[in-house]
Amino acid sequence: MDGYEFEYQCAKILKRKHFSKIKITQSSGDQGIDIIAFKHRKKYGIQCKYYTHPVGNKAVQEAYAGANFYDCDKAVVMTNITFTKSATQLAQKLDVELWPDCPVTPFYSLPFKIMSLLNAALFLYAVLAFLSLKPEFDFIHLPFVPDTLTLVIILT
Repeated sequence: MDGYEFEYQCAKILKRKHFSKIKITQSSGDQGIDIIAFKHRKKYGIQCKYYTHPVGNKAVQEAYAGANFYDCDKAVVMTNITFTKSATQLAQKLDVELWPDCPVTPFYSLPFKIMSLLNAALFLYAVLAFLSLKPEFDFIHLPFVPDTLTLVIILT
């Protein structure tokens, strides 16, 4: 994945987080803002950084300046990694939001959602099966009750 692909991934994340009017700015001369989006009647200017090392002050400065240029209500820096201590301090002072650890792969695909639901169902079944082994929960009747070792493995 490169920086441009990460910008599109960030736009997808924003859409899932119920942002609207999401627009990726032009690649050059963007004044430090890669995405403009709206939520709760606020305009967000978002700088996206796809790095292999913690993001520093420059990204915070770019987001702050770019958000002012585009008349945004909020400046944000999104990254796939973390931020330096200095960048965190500067962002706090300038009221720039930092969003670290944004996923770089589309974890929200249909197979991933199905697997998440199956995991939740299996976990719930294991909890019910574990409870059904106790005498005070004899009203729980399951078609298949695994042994204790199997339950421990399922729960972990």
